Amino acid sequence: MDLTAGPVVAAVVLLAVAAVLAVPWTWDRWRTPRAARSALVLLATTGVLLAAGAVVNRQAGFFPTVQSLVSGQGAAVTVGQDGVLAALPISAAAPDLRRVQARRLPGQGAVVRVQLTGSRTGLSRVGAVYLPAAYFDPAQAQVRFPVVEVLSGSPGSPAQTLHLLHLAETLDTSIAEHRAAPMIVVVPDTNGSAVRDRECVDAAGGTPDETYLTADVQTFVGQRFRVQAPGRGWALLGSSTGGYCAVNLALRHPEAYAAAASLSGYFHALTDVTTGDLFHGAALRQANDPSWRVQHLPLPPVALWLSAGTGEVRELTELRSFAGLLPAAADLTTVVVPRAGHAFPAWSAVLPQALGWASSRLPSPTAPQPPLSGQSSVARP
Repeated sequence: MDLTAGPVVAAVVLLAVAAVLAVPWTWDRWRTPRAARSALVLLATTGVLLAAGAVVNRQAGFFPTVQSLVSGQGAAVTVGQDGVLAALPISAAAPDLRRVQARRLPGQGAVVRVQLTGSRTGLSRVGAVYLPAAYFDPAQAQVRFPVVEVLSGSPGSPAQTLHLLHLAETLDTSIAEHRAAPMIVVVPDTNGSAVRDRECVDAAGGTPDETYLTADVQTFVGQRFRVQAPGRGWALLGSSTGGYCAVNLALRHPEAYAAAASLSGYFHALTDVTTGDLFHGAALRQANDPSWRVQHLPLPPVALWLSAGTGEVRELTELRSFAGLLPAAADLTTVVVPRAGHAFPAWSAVLPQALGWASSRLPSPTAPQPPLSGQSSVARP
Protein backbone atom coordinates (compact mmCIF):
# COMPACT_ATOMS: atom_id res chain seq x y z
CA MET A 1 0.00 0.00 0.00
CA ASP A 2 1.26 3.47 -0.94
CA LEU A 3 1.00 5.47 2.30
CA THR A 4 1.59 8.74 0.44
CA ALA A 5 -1.20 8.21 -2.10
CA GLY A 6 -3.89 10.90 -2.08
CA PRO A 7 -6.83 8.51 -1.53
CA VAL A 8 -5.07 6.82 1.40
CA VAL A 9 -4.29 10.12 3.11
CA ALA A 10 -7.79 11.43 2.41
CA ALA A 11 -9.33 8.30 3.93
CA VAL A 12 -7.26 8.66 7.11
CA VAL A 13 -8.22 12.33 7.42
CA LEU A 14 -11.93 11.59 6.87
CA LEU A 15 -11.87 8.82 9.49
CA ALA A 16 -10.23 11.21 11.94
CA VAL A 17 -12.89 13.85 11.26
CA ALA A 18 -15.62 11.23 11.74
CA ALA A 19 -14.10 10.16 15.07
CA VAL A 20 -13.94 13.75 16.30
CA LEU A 21 -17.56 14.46 15.27
CA ALA A 22 -18.69 11.25 16.95
CA VAL A 23 -17.60 12.54 20.35
CA PRO A 24 -20.30 15.24 20.79
CA TRP A 25 -22.88 13.35 18.70
CA THR A 26 -22.81 10.25 20.92
CA TRP A 27 -21.84 11.91 24.19
CA ASP A 28 -25.15 11.22 25.98
CA ARG A 29 -26.08 7.96 24.26
CA TRP A 30 -23.98 5.45 26.20
CA ARG A 31 -25.23 3.16 28.95
CA THR A 32 -21.81 3.26 30.59
CA PRO A 33 -20.91 6.85 29.76
CA ARG A 34 -17.57 7.18 31.56
CA ALA A 35 -15.85 4.23 29.85
CA ALA A 36 -17.45 4.87 26.46
CA ARG A 37 -16.68 8.57 26.45
CA SER A 38 -13.07 7.96 27.46
CA ALA A 39 -12.65 5.37 24.69
CA LEU A 40 -14.21 7.65 22.10
CA VAL A 41 -12.03 10.61 23.08
CA LEU A 42 -8.97 8.37 22.91
CA LEU A 43 -10.06 7.12 19.48
CA ALA A 44 -10.59 10.68 18.21
CA THR A 45 -7.23 11.82 19.54
CA THR A 46 -5.49 8.86 17.93
CA GLY A 47 -7.25 9.56 14.66
CA VAL A 48 -6.13 13.20 14.65
CA LEU A 49 -2.53 12.18 15.32
CA LEU A 50 -2.64 9.57 12.54
CA ALA A 51 -4.15 12.08 10.12
CA ALA A 52 -1.48 14.65 10.94
CA GLY A 53 1.20 12.01 10.46
CA ALA A 54 -0.30 10.93 7.14
CA VAL A 55 -0.33 14.51 5.83
CA VAL A 56 3.27 15.14 6.93
CA ASN A 57 4.37 11.79 5.51
CA ARG A 58 2.75 12.64 2.16
CA GLN A 59 4.64 15.94 2.03
CA ALA A 60 8.01 14.57 3.17
CA GLY A 61 7.88 10.98 1.89
CA PHE A 62 9.42 9.46 5.01
CA PHE A 63 7.56 6.13 4.75
CA PRO A 64 5.99 5.51 1.32
CA THR A 65 4.86 1.93 2.07
CA VAL A 66 3.68 -0.12 5.03
CA GLN A 67 6.84 -2.21 4.78
CA SER A 68 9.07 0.86 5.02
CA LEU A 69 7.11 2.02 8.09
CA VAL A 70 7.30 -1.35 9.86
CA SER A 71 11.01 -1.77 9.10
CA GLY A 72 11.85 1.82 10.08
CA GLN A 73 14.07 2.10 7.00
CA GLY A 74 11.98 4.69 5.16
CA ALA A 75 11.84 5.08 1.41
CA ALA A 76 14.06 2.86 -0.71
CA VAL A 77 16.14 3.90 -3.73
CA THR A 78 14.16 2.24 -6.50
CA VAL A 79 15.16 1.63 -10.10
CA GLY A 80 12.77 3.47 -12.40
CA GLN A 81 12.09 6.33 -9.97
CA ASP A 82 13.70 9.78 -9.69
CA GLY A 83 16.28 9.14 -12.41
CA VAL A 84 17.54 5.83 -10.99
CA LEU A 85 18.37 3.74 -14.05
CA ALA A 86 20.15 0.73 -12.55
CA ALA A 87 21.31 -0.96 -9.36
CA LEU A 88 25.04 -1.63 -9.56
CA PRO A 89 26.39 -4.94 -8.29
CA ILE A 90 28.60 -5.02 -5.23
CA SER A 91 32.11 -5.10 -6.65
CA ALA A 92 35.48 -3.52 -6.02
CA ALA A 93 35.97 -3.05 -9.75
CA ALA A 94 34.73 -0.15 -11.83
CA PRO A 95 31.11 -0.87 -12.80
CA ASP A 96 29.97 -1.70 -16.31
CA LEU A 97 27.72 1.22 -17.24
CA ARG A 98 26.68 0.08 -20.73
CA ARG A 99 23.16 -0.78 -19.56
CA VAL A 100 22.87 2.60 -17.89
CA GLN A 101 24.08 4.29 -21.08
CA ALA A 102 21.46 2.44 -23.12
CA ARG A 103 18.64 3.60 -20.82
CA ARG A 104 19.79 7.19 -20.50
CA LEU A 105 18.09 9.90 -22.54
CA PRO A 106 20.38 12.17 -24.62
CA GLY A 107 21.64 15.13 -22.64
CA GLN A 108 20.56 13.70 -19.31
CA GLY A 109 22.59 12.27 -16.50
CA ALA A 110 21.83 9.03 -14.72
CA VAL A 111 21.38 7.94 -11.11
CA VAL A 112 22.59 4.51 -10.06
CA ARG A 113 21.77 2.68 -6.85
CA VAL A 114 24.83 1.46 -4.94
CA GLN A 115 25.39 -0.68 -1.87
CA LEU A 116 27.89 1.67 -0.32
CA THR A 117 30.07 -0.50 1.91
CA GLY A 118 32.75 1.00 4.12
CA SER A 119 36.20 -0.56 4.09
CA ARG A 120 37.06 1.02 7.46
CA THR A 121 33.81 0.84 9.38
CA GLY A 122 32.24 -2.22 7.77
CA LEU A 123 28.94 -0.31 7.54
CA SER A 124 26.93 -1.14 4.43
CA ARG A 125 24.00 1.05 3.36
CA VAL A 126 22.12 1.69 0.15
CA GLY A 127 22.91 5.04 -1.48
CA ALA A 128 22.80 6.70 -4.88
CA VAL A 129 25.28 8.25 -7.31
CA TYR A 130 24.38 10.80 -9.99
CA LEU A 131 26.58 10.71 -13.10
CA PRO A 132 26.34 13.71 -15.47
CA ALA A 133 25.74 13.29 -19.19
CA ALA A 134 29.37 14.21 -19.85
CA TYR A 135 30.46 11.11 -17.95
CA PHE A 136 29.12 8.98 -20.81
CA ASP A 137 30.71 11.06 -23.58
CA PRO A 138 33.39 8.95 -25.32
CA ALA A 139 35.41 12.12 -25.90
CA GLN A 140 35.61 12.57 -22.11
CA ALA A 141 36.44 8.98 -21.25
CA GLN A 142 39.60 10.04 -19.42
CA VAL A 143 38.07 12.98 -17.59
CA ARG A 144 37.70 13.01 -13.81
CA PHE A 145 34.83 14.93 -12.29
CA PRO A 146 34.44 16.96 -9.09
CA VAL A 147 32.12 15.50 -6.46
CA VAL A 148 29.40 16.93 -4.25
CA GLU A 149 28.28 14.68 -1.40
CA VAL A 150 24.68 15.38 -0.38
CA LEU A 151 23.65 14.56 3.20
CA SER A 152 20.03 14.00 4.21
CA GLY A 153 18.31 15.55 7.17
CA SER A 154 16.75 13.52 9.97
CA PRO A 155 14.48 11.73 9.50
CA GLY A 156 15.56 11.25 5.94
CA SER A 157 16.91 8.87 3.32
CA PRO A 158 18.65 8.94 -0.07
CA ALA A 159 15.34 8.18 -1.79
CA GLN A 160 13.68 11.11 -0.05
CA THR A 161 16.55 13.40 -1.06
CA LEU A 162 16.34 12.30 -4.69
CA HIS A 163 12.58 12.66 -4.84
CA LEU A 164 11.78 15.78 -2.84
CA LEU A 165 14.80 17.83 -3.93
CA HIS A 166 14.26 16.74 -7.57
CA LEU A 167 18.00 16.16 -7.49
CA ALA A 168 18.65 14.54 -10.88
CA GLU A 169 16.38 16.96 -12.73
CA THR A 170 17.93 19.96 -10.99
CA LEU A 171 21.44 18.79 -11.80
CA ASP A 172 20.60 18.12 -15.45
CA THR A 173 19.09 21.59 -15.80
CA SER A 174 21.87 23.41 -13.93
CA ILE A 175 24.56 21.71 -15.99
CA ALA A 176 22.72 22.18 -19.31
CA GLU A 177 22.26 25.89 -18.56
CA HIS A 178 25.94 26.19 -17.56
CA ARG A 179 25.09 27.31 -14.05
CA ALA A 180 27.17 24.39 -12.79
CA ALA A 181 29.93 22.34 -14.36
CA PRO A 182 29.38 18.61 -14.85
CA MET A 183 29.79 16.95 -11.47
CA ILE A 184 29.22 13.63 -9.77
CA VAL A 185 26.84 13.72 -6.82
CA VAL A 186 26.89 11.07 -4.11
CA VAL A 187 23.91 10.57 -1.80
CA PRO A 188 24.84 8.23 1.05
CA ASP A 189 22.48 7.01 3.74
CA THR A 190 23.30 9.48 6.50
CA ASN A 191 21.79 7.67 9.49
CA GLY A 192 21.19 4.08 8.41
CA SER A 193 17.57 4.37 9.54
CA ALA A 194 14.73 6.79 8.92
CA VAL A 195 13.94 6.90 12.64
CA ARG A 196 17.46 7.49 14.02
CA ASP A 197 19.43 10.72 14.27
CA ARG A 198 23.15 10.12 14.66
CA GLU A 199 24.24 13.63 13.62
CA CYS A 200 26.97 12.26 11.29
CA VAL A 201 29.41 11.79 14.18
CA ASP A 202 31.52 8.92 15.41
CA ALA A 203 29.44 8.41 18.54
CA ALA A 204 31.22 7.54 21.74
CA GLY A 205 30.81 3.79 22.02
CA GLY A 206 28.42 3.86 19.07
CA THR A 207 28.18 3.89 15.28
CA PRO A 208 31.13 5.50 13.41
CA ASP A 209 28.98 7.53 11.03
CA GLU A 210 31.58 10.27 10.54
CA THR A 211 34.23 7.82 9.33
CA TYR A 212 31.68 6.13 7.09
CA LEU A 213 30.46 9.38 5.52
CA THR A 214 33.95 10.75 4.93
CA ALA A 215 36.73 8.18 4.47
CA ASP A 216 34.51 5.25 3.49
CA VAL A 217 32.38 7.18 1.00
CA GLN A 218 35.42 8.73 -0.66
CA THR A 219 37.24 5.40 -0.90
CA PHE A 220 34.19 3.57 -2.25
CA VAL A 221 33.39 6.18 -4.89
CA GLY A 222 37.05 6.64 -5.85
CA GLN A 223 37.41 2.92 -6.57
CA ARG A 224 34.41 2.82 -8.90
CA PHE A 225 34.02 6.13 -10.67
CA ARG A 226 36.19 8.72 -12.40
CA VAL A 227 36.26 11.28 -9.62
CA GLN A 228 38.78 13.87 -8.57
CA ALA A 229 40.87 13.24 -5.49
CA PRO A 230 39.56 14.16 -2.02
CA GLY A 231 40.42 17.66 -0.98
CA ARG A 232 40.03 20.31 -3.67
CA GLY A 233 37.77 18.09 -5.75
CA TRP A 234 35.06 17.34 -3.16
CA ALA A 235 32.32 19.39 -1.45
CA LEU A 236 29.51 18.67 1.01
CA LEU A 237 25.90 19.86 0.88
CA GLY A 238 22.98 19.18 3.18
CA SER A 239 19.65 20.45 4.46
CA SER A 240 18.53 20.76 8.08
CA THR A 241 20.53 18.17 10.05
CA GLY A 242 22.38 17.46 6.81
CA GLY A 243 23.40 21.13 6.77
CA TYR A 244 24.92 20.80 10.22
CA CYS A 245 26.67 17.62 9.07
CA ALA A 246 28.07 19.30 5.96
CA VAL A 247 29.61 22.21 7.86
CA ASN A 248 30.84 20.10 10.77
CA LEU A 249 32.47 17.43 8.60
CA ALA A 250 34.11 19.99 6.32
CA LEU A 251 35.58 21.89 9.28
CA ARG A 252 36.81 18.62 10.79
CA HIS A 253 38.19 17.27 7.49
CA PRO A 254 39.57 20.15 5.40
CA GLU A 255 41.99 17.68 3.84
CA ALA A 256 38.98 15.88 2.32
CA TYR A 257 36.59 18.71 1.38
CA ALA A 258 37.07 22.15 -0.13
CA ALA A 259 33.59 23.52 0.52
CA ALA A 260 30.33 22.95 2.38
CA ALA A 261 26.80 24.26 1.77
CA SER A 262 24.15 24.29 4.50
CA LEU A 263 20.46 24.73 3.68
CA SER A 264 18.62 25.60 6.90
CA GLY A 265 21.22 23.90 9.04
CA TYR A 266 22.35 24.60 12.59
CA PHE A 267 25.82 25.11 14.00
CA HIS A 268 26.01 23.51 17.40
CA ALA A 269 26.30 19.94 18.66
CA LEU A 270 22.73 18.75 19.21
CA THR A 271 21.67 16.35 21.93
CA ASP A 272 17.99 15.54 22.44
CA VAL A 273 15.59 12.62 22.65
CA THR A 274 16.12 11.78 18.97
CA THR A 275 19.90 11.51 19.27
CA GLY A 276 20.59 10.25 22.77
CA ASP A 277 23.99 10.99 24.27
CA LEU A 278 26.33 10.75 21.29
CA PHE A 279 29.31 12.39 22.98
CA HIS A 280 29.62 11.12 26.58
CA GLY A 281 31.50 14.21 27.67
CA ALA A 282 32.44 17.78 26.78
CA ALA A 283 35.54 17.05 24.69
CA LEU A 284 33.84 15.12 21.86
CA ARG A 285 30.82 17.41 22.00
CA GLN A 286 32.98 20.53 21.53
CA ALA A 287 34.96 18.85 18.76
CA ASN A 288 31.69 18.40 16.85
CA ASP A 289 30.35 21.89 17.56
CA PRO A 290 31.03 24.23 14.59
CA SER A 291 30.39 27.35 16.66
CA TRP A 292 32.86 26.24 19.31
CA ARG A 293 35.44 25.21 16.73
CA VAL A 294 35.53 28.53 14.87
CA GLN A 295 35.98 30.37 18.16
CA HIS A 296 38.73 28.18 19.62
CA LEU A 297 40.55 26.63 16.65
CA PRO A 298 42.13 28.08 13.49
CA LEU A 299 39.62 28.26 10.68
CA PRO A 300 40.63 25.81 7.93
CA PRO A 301 40.58 26.94 4.26
CA VAL A 302 37.04 25.66 3.64
CA ALA A 303 34.49 27.73 1.70
CA LEU A 304 31.04 27.96 3.33
CA TRP A 305 27.60 28.70 1.84
CA LEU A 306 24.81 29.13 4.39
CA SER A 307 21.13 29.73 3.70
CA ALA A 308 17.95 30.07 5.72
CA GLY A 309 14.46 31.42 5.10
CA THR A 310 12.74 34.34 6.75
CA GLY A 311 10.10 31.87 7.89
CA GLU A 312 12.67 30.00 9.99
CA VAL A 313 13.28 32.01 13.14
CA ARG A 314 15.66 29.55 14.81
CA GLU A 315 17.66 28.66 11.70
CA LEU A 316 18.00 32.27 10.58
CA THR A 317 19.15 33.30 14.06
CA GLU A 318 21.70 30.47 14.07
CA LEU A 319 22.98 31.44 10.62
CA ARG A 320 23.55 35.07 11.62
CA SER A 321 25.13 34.09 14.91
CA PHE A 322 27.53 31.60 13.30
CA ALA A 323 28.41 33.95 10.44
CA GLY A 324 29.28 36.60 13.01
CA LEU A 325 31.83 34.26 14.57
CA LEU A 326 33.80 33.82 11.35
CA PRO A 327 36.79 36.04 10.55
CA ALA A 328 36.45 38.65 7.82
CA ALA A 329 38.85 36.71 5.61
CA ALA A 330 36.62 33.59 5.56
CA ASP A 331 35.23 32.47 2.20
CA LEU A 332 31.61 32.84 3.31
CA THR A 333 28.38 33.27 1.37
CA THR A 334 25.09 33.76 3.22
CA VAL A 335 21.68 33.68 1.58
CA VAL A 336 18.42 34.73 3.23
CA VAL A 337 15.42 33.47 1.27
CA PRO A 338 12.26 35.59 1.57
CA ARG A 339 9.15 33.80 2.92
CA ALA A 340 10.89 30.40 2.87
CA GLY A 341 10.30 27.88 5.63
CA HIS A 342 11.91 24.72 6.90
CA ALA A 343 10.62 22.44 4.15
CA PHE A 344 11.67 20.63 1.00
CA PRO A 345 10.00 23.05 -1.44
CA ALA A 346 12.15 25.87 -0.06
CA TRP A 347 15.32 23.76 -0.27
CA SER A 348 14.48 22.56 -3.76
CA ALA A 349 14.06 26.17 -4.91
CA VAL A 350 17.46 27.26 -3.56
CA LEU A 351 19.31 24.06 -4.55
CA PRO A 352 20.39 25.30 -8.02
CA GLN A 353 22.05 28.29 -6.40
CA ALA A 354 23.85 26.08 -3.88
CA LEU A 355 25.03 23.68 -6.58
CA GLY A 356 26.25 26.54 -8.73
CA TRP A 357 28.20 27.94 -5.80
CA ALA A 358 29.73 24.53 -5.03
CA SER A 359 30.73 24.17 -8.67
CA SER A 360 32.48 27.55 -8.52
CA ARG A 361 34.55 26.37 -5.57
CA LEU A 362 35.57 23.07 -7.16
CA PRO A 363 37.95 22.43 -10.08
CA SER A 364 36.43 21.89 -13.50
CA PRO A 365 36.31 18.34 -14.85
CA THR A 366 39.88 17.57 -15.80
CA ALA A 367 41.67 15.07 -17.97
CA PRO A 368 44.55 13.28 -16.25
CA GLN A 369 48.11 14.31 -16.99
CA PRO A 370 50.02 12.16 -19.50
CA PRO A 371 51.91 9.33 -17.74
CA LEU A 372 55.61 9.67 -17.14
CA SER A 373 58.04 7.70 -19.28
CA GLY A 374 57.70 4.02 -18.45
CA GLN A 375 54.56 4.58 -16.36
CA SER A 376 51.39 2.64 -17.16
CA SER A 377 47.80 3.47 -16.29
CA VAL A 378 44.37 1.90 -16.69
CA ALA A 379 41.31 4.09 -17.22
CA ARG A 380 38.04 3.14 -15.56
CA PRO A 381 35.03 2.88 -17.84
